[in-house]
Amino acid sequence: MGTTEASAALNAMLSSVKVVAADVHVKTHDSTHHALRERSRLGSEDRGRDSGPVEVEATLRQAATRLRAHEYSAVVIDQSFLEAEPDDSEMVLQHVGTAIPVYINFAVCGMERVVRELRAALHRRKREVLLARQGAEQGLRNELKDTITAILLSCELALQTPHLQATAETKMRAVYELAREMRIKLEAST
Repeated sequence: MGTTEASAALNAMLSSVKVVAADVHVKTHDSTHHALRERSRLGSEDRGRDSGPVEVEATLRQAATRLRAHEYSAVVIDQSFLEAEPDDSEMVLQHVGTAIPVYINFAVCGMERVVRELRAALHRRKREVLLARQGAEQGLRNELKDTITAILLSCELALQTPHLQATAETKMRAVYELAREMRIKLEAST
């Protein structure tokens, strides 16, 4: 993949996510840095779309400030910051929130690598979110099934009570039928 193709691929991919990149150590002639800067410039034209622009910050402090103020899909961080500025790096990591941190060594990585790393990180996050959602749904379903079973048993026992008033029996049967409908709906969604 050539630099132009990689830049186009990165811009296309980043048009669907919000990314903040801290890049103070990236030389201005570096193609990766140029592509991020260009995407940032073009991002101001994208504000009407669902996706957010790429925002490039010159320092880790500026990146941390932006992270506190906005939510992002990913945060691309130059690995050299981790060693060179440990306190500021820690501050950025504290404010990442739900964004995926992607560490790139801009001194040795080309555009293709940045695209691959960011794509892989976004794919992993999407999968993690899907699995977490499925787990939460299954947990809730199981909890509701247990509660519905308890309601059904309680209704059955109450309906077996001798000399139950007619109005109480009617209301108890209505609760019983509603609980059965809920159970059927839960079983259908499994």
